[in-house]
Amino acid sequence: MIQEEKIPKQLLDRPKMGFSLPINSWLRGEMSFLIEQYLNPKSISKSGLFNVDFVLDEIKKYKMNEIYYPTFIWRLLMFQMWYFTWIDKNN
Repeated sequence: MIQEEKIPKQLLDRPKMGFSLPINSWLRGEMSFLIEQYLNPKSISKSGLFNVDFVLDEIKKYKMNEIYYPTFIWRLLMFQMWYFTWIDKNN
């Protein structure tokens, strides 16, 4: 096969391997503005599904490096972005 000529056989025959996303780097770097945009008190209240005080407290802890749980913040952010894209398009 042509693939085997260009790619070593041990790479083609190995089991699948997962990978992780650099969520923490994104949230603390180039995507940090999204937290301010979608996880502010007004936006959290508008979606109406989350306890505003709890979410704000978790974000504060995350920003102050008191907790390391970027997937929690990421999931909240993704939901909020989805909500304002598809449900409340007039944000």
